[in-house]
Amino acid sequence: MPNPKEAKIVKGKDGKLRLENFYTPLSEAKKEIWRRWNDKALRKKVEGFLGRPLPKVLQKEPRAVLARHIVTPDTEYRYFLDLVKMIKLKPLGWEYLKDKFYTVNPTKLSLGKIYFFDKEYDSKETICSKKILSFKDKLEGKKICDLKTLWLENLVDFHHRLPNLVKIREIEKFDASHWYKQNGKNAKQNYKYFLGLFVRNGILFENFFPRDEQKFTKDIVLPAFQEIQKYFGLKPLIFPLIARKSETDLFWYCHHKSLIKQIDILMENKQKKDA
Repeated sequence: MPNPKEAKIVKGKDGKLRLENFYTPLSEAKKEIWRRWNDKALRKKVEGFLGRPLPKVLQKEPRAVLARHIVTPDTEYRYFLDLVKMIKLKPLGWEYLKDKFYTVNPTKLSLGKIYFFDKEYDSKETICSKKILSFKDKLEGKKICDLKTLWLENLVDFHHRLPNLVKIREIEKFDASHWYKQNGKNAKQNYKYFLGLFVRNGILFENFFPRDEQKFTKDIVLPAFQEIQKYFGLKPLIFPLIARKSETDLFWYCHHKSLIKQIDILMENKQKKDA
């Protein structure tokens, strides 16, 4: 199979930088993942490249993967579930629970400051936000898995039980913290192995190169992607979860407003115990 065109960063007609030859259309990825899965020679090559057994969650069948520090049922999660129905792969939440928490990272911040929306996909309006972490405490640099909510519940446990609270489908989750540690000391070392998982064993639903991540994409993601292309003659299968024009909208971090009452109850119960 001939090598695909090399992924690169180019300047579009609108003057903005964008990724070229990077993403795979969902209809194509749906067919390609099974072709690759059934390629025995490719299986051996992927295993040799990774240098260690794949996580068990990726061994039995290819998966549709949403990689987040904590997988939480926000608008993005709901949309991911809709897309997964189209390709008929089992969804998997790939988590990094032992990563460090920093408020400058909007995705991490949204785990401790929860935003809410009034309607479903046709509205970007946020009606309010609630802080569920004490930002007066020294949170910067602490492991996400060690953080406690204002009512002293483990932050990970809270987000993990949200699907039941808001009555939405819960997906299987895998804490990849140990996997990352095995594959390098930092993203520059382990990202090629992460992308290597999507040569044959899954489709990654992710947006790269938004404004707040351009340096990370340029310095870490793209070199790793190009190394995969060169080694396999194939692209990792990545589909942009959100349209580029709205990928930085706060709307995607939002939870349904029904959660507001649940948080208020938790806070009231904590206050009663303290009284």
